[in-house]
Order: sequence, then structure tokens, then C-alpha cells
Amino acid sequence: MSRIEEFYDEFSDYLIQDYIIVNPRHQKIRSFLKKEFFFHKHQSVLELGCGAGVLTGFFLKRKTRVTAVDISGKNIRVARAIHGKGPFLQGDILKLDLGQSYDFIALFDVIEHIPEDRLKDLISVIESHTHESSRLALTFPYPLYTDYLKENKPELLQVVDETVSIGGIIRRLGEIGFTLESFDLFGTRWTNQYSLMVLERSGHFSPRPHRYYGPLPVRILKKGGAMLKTYHIRLAFMRLAGKIKKRMIKKKLQKEGISLQ
Repeated sequence: MSRIEEFYDEFSDYLIQDYIIVNPRHQKIRSFLKKEFFFHKHQSVLELGCGAGVLTGFFLKRKTRVTAVDISGKNIRVARAIHGKGPFLQGDILKLDLGQSYDFIALFDVIEHIPEDRLKDLISVIESHTHESSRLALTFPYPLYTDYLKENKPELLQVVDETVSIGGIIRRLGEIGFTLESFDLFGTRWTNQYSLMVLERSGHFSPRPHRYYGPLPVRILKKGGAMLKTYHIRLAFMRLAGKIKKRMIKKKLQKEGISLQ
């Protein structure tokens, strides 16, 4: 077992908590995915570095062929215990060769954990698993935020935590035909902690009009729901949902012999 695999086996207990208490970073990603799948009817998804499968659940709820891969055996066991045996594979994503292409590639909080000298292997894997109109979404810490952690809070860093060059990623993916469609900054504590980048493998520029997510009734209900989300109501519901989720997760994990503190 490699030191990276060993680290993420141990890190799995931390990832399980994201099933119980909603991670604000995951909320942002799910919000993006709702829009992405509203406008693009992806038939197949490859999630590289799926962790314990927290975000994989979004794809599984849609009529989509999903393959989710992670280096940690424990992460895969947890994901299968919660979601079922189907789409989860254990393996090194830098050596992946599934022999098929996908409409959508997800790389959420992964690329910063790839050593700089292995990025070429990741780019090669992406190239071999995409077709001429595939789309790619990735999130990673904003470079200055990573540098801030290295200097001030190194205990929060993982076994490999590189400072990701935004321009470097765009250039490398551009070499295999991807063009940048959108870039956004978001955070859980500050507004500039994380980057969300979306690219499309297309060799031409196609102007697109502004589009608004969802029909009018959906937008009205969403707006009304947002008005009701006061701090105390949200806090009470989160605590209640957390207790219910924890019981459900415990039962699922116990069947696979995995204990949850």
C-alpha cells in the first residue's frame, strides 16, 4: 500500500462526516451540477477521485452511466455500503484505462493532490476518456489560499497539496482540445478560497446567450424558500437532519463492518 493510499484510508473517517453534516463546499458544487445537468443532458459521467462517494450520489439520482474511481479501498467500501455495489472502482486514477469515453468528467478537490511531475499522466487519462464534445469540471483551492495554508496552517494540508497554477491547467488542457467556458471563486469562510473551472473539449468558439436556470414557477419557489432560511431555522433543521442521517449511515456501514464514531 502506498503512503497516499494509506493516508486516504485513514482520511475516510473524516469524509464520512460529509454525509451527516452538509459541507458548504459540496453545496456550491451541487448547485453548479444542477445547472450543468439542466442544460446538458449527459449520458455518462466519470468521477475521478470520488472519495467516499458524497457527490457521486448526485449523479446516481439521474439517468446517467456513472463510473467513480478512488485510490482508497476504504473510501470505496464506504461508498458501496451507502450507494450500492455498482459504479465504484478502486484504483490509481493516474493509471486508469477503462477503454471508453464519457460526456462529463468530474475532478472535485483532486488536482491539488496530484504531484506536479504526475500531472501529465492525469492529462493523458482525461484525454483517453473523453470525446470531441466532452465537458470537464474541476474544483481546487485558489493558489493564494494554498500558499496561505502552507505558511500559516500546514496542519490542514493533506499528504500531497500542490499550489495549482490556473493558467498552467488551462494551458495543459488546451493542448488536448479543451477550452475554458467558465471560472468562479467561492468559499466557505472567505470568498476566495476555492476555484471552480468548467472546460469543454471543442475546437471552435460558439457564442451562447445568457440562460436562467429553471422555469418561472421553480424560480419563484426557490426565491420564496430562500427567504425562509433564517439562521435559527436552518440550524435546527441541520441538527435534526444530522441525527437522522447519522443513524442511517451507521446502519449501512455496520453491514460492511465499518464503524462510525
